[in-house]
Order: sequence, then C-alpha cells, then structure tokens
Amino acid sequence: MSTPANTPSTASANTPSTASELLKQLRDSAGVIGLGVGALGALLYVVLSYLVARVYAPLGLTPTEVGLDQATLLLRSATAFAGVVGLYGSLVLLAYVVGELGFRGQFSAAALLIIASCVGGAALFRDWHIGLGVLLVVGGFGLTMFSAAQANHRTVGWIAVAAITLYGCSGVLRDAANSDRGRILGGTRPENVVYGLRPPWSAEVVRVAWAEAPSPRKPQLPPCLLYLGEASGTSVLFDARSGHRRALRLPTSKLLIEVLPTTHSMLAPPRGKGSCG
Repeated sequence: MSTPANTPSTASANTPSTASELLKQLRDSAGVIGLGVGALGALLYVVLSYLVARVYAPLGLTPTEVGLDQATLLLRSATAFAGVVGLYGSLVLLAYVVGELGFRGQFSAAALLIIASCVGGAALFRDWHIGLGVLLVVGGFGLTMFSAAQANHRTVGWIAVAAITLYGCSGVLRDAANSDRGRILGGTRPENVVYGLRPPWSAEVVRVAWAEAPSPRKPQLPPCLLYLGEASGTSVLFDARSGHRRALRLPTSKLLIEVLPTTHSMLAPPRGKGSCG
C-alpha cells in the first residue's frame, strides 16, 4: 500500500514558518538595505548643510563663524542620522512585515499589526498625533512593500521607502529650519526638536558685559543678546532689537557671558537678576 507523498505532518514540517521566510527575505535584501542606508546618510548630510546655511544667511553669517565647520556638522549629521534610523528603522521593519503578511494573504494579521503600532506609538509618546503618524507610515510603507512583493520587485520597494523617508525627513528639517530662523530674527530662542534631537543650529539668550572696565572705544552692549556660537576666539551674538538688527562678532576673552536658560526672548525688558523677561 503506497503512502501519500505529503501527509499533513510532513507538509507542515517542510513548509517554512512565516517568520523564517521574512528573515530570509531580509537577508536577501541586506545588500540593498545597506546601500540605501549609506545613501540616506550622505543625502541627509547634504540636506543639513544646505539648511544650516539657510538659517544663518539672513543674519549675515556663515555656519563656520558659529562653530559649525564641516567636521562638526558631519558629527551632528551622524547623530541626527542615528535618530532617524532608530525611529524610522523600526517603523520600516514593521511596514515590511505588514507588506509580506499581506502578500501571503494574512490580511487580518497585517491589519492587527498596523493597529497595534498605532496604539503603541500613541501610548509610548502619550500623543495621539504620533499614533496617527505611525499609522500612516506603517500603513503607507506596508502598502508599498505589498505592491512591490506582488510585482516581484522587492528591491524597488526598498528604494521607494528610502526615497519617501528622505523626502519626509527633509520636509521636517526644512520646516524646523524656517521656523527657527524666524525665531532667531525675532530675538527668540529656537526650541524645535526633530526626532527627539536638537538641530545643529542653536541660539541662547544671554546677558553680556565687558570683562574689563568700559571705555569709550568699546560699544555699549544691550541688556540681552542671542548667543549663536564661537569659533577661533570670536563669539557671535545677535541683536534683534528694531533698528539695531545685526550680528556682533566680539572677542570671547574680553566678554562675560551669562546664559539665561529660563528666558525665551531677548526683547522683553529685564526684570531682576538672571532674567530678560
């Protein structure tokens, strides 16, 4: 009496689990993913360099004057890139699983994973806006990966996800740069945080005085200024008062600079020690 070639037990033993299949697909795509991550990092550096220059150009300054030379900017870009990869990497991985589950016809599991990601993001950050963002990213990227898998072009799917990620990150950074540039021009300390990290540009409200006794040769300093940075022994400050809007380049060794961390604007009249507002 002959035995069927594939009994149920044998078939289940020979059929790889979904998890094993997903891991195999990831290993097969490792080269494309690595290339995409490297290209994303390089492009993010280019985007940040451009935006930093845009922030300081209206002030009549270059990034180098405030201490943002190429090496420093590269380090800041690497830090920002790590944040982007850490945040988006987890979402892209979830989206990949969603797409592959859909490709295998497991639509209920894919939908549950999308919903769980949304609820988890909202609960983790205690903000339903973030949960909605996670829903859109995981759902949208998942649909992209599902379509690529159906067309048997998973590499195209990864490229599309990388391009969308770069576009989204660039848009967020561009909005933060435009907003912070306006804040600095208005004499206000920028407070934007992008992906949990502060952008390379910064400004602090400070009280500045001459280290030595005033003399007729030294200009009178306003009660408060914005401190933008320092390079080669020169501190760069910004006076945002109406009719006085200008960048000041003063020798660091001849200044006493007191950072006022609780003060947001240099334009408010000083009311007591340690405050400009």
